[in-house]
Amino acid sequence: MPDRVELFRRIERQHIRDQLSLLGLQSVDGLVLRLLSREGQLRQEDIVLRLVLDKGSVARSVARLEESGLSVRQVSNQCRREKLVDLTPAGVEMAARIQAVMDVWNDIS
Repeated sequence: MPDRVELFRRIERQHIRDQLSLLGLQSVDGLVLRLLSREGQLRQEDIVLRLVLDKGSVARSVARLEESGLSVRQVSNQCRREKLVDLTPAGVEMAARIQAVMDVWNDIS
């Protein structure tokens, strides 16, 4: 039987996944949006390193976010092979909605 802390963490993860799903997002998308809202424009490689995720997951997430109008990718001025990812105004708004979900959870716990 898992201890209470582990059980609480599972409930927390499931709650956040459910809330992100209601917003039309996957868990990785929420992580990327929150990171970009805190850090600002980042290279895709930096997102991978900061979130400790594989390149493919981040690339797919950024593509989904870009397709839904929440992020934009631009070629870096310093290195044409690097892609910089930034939030659109809709992405900033979505990041605020995600933060509100997190705040509600923190109030509950």
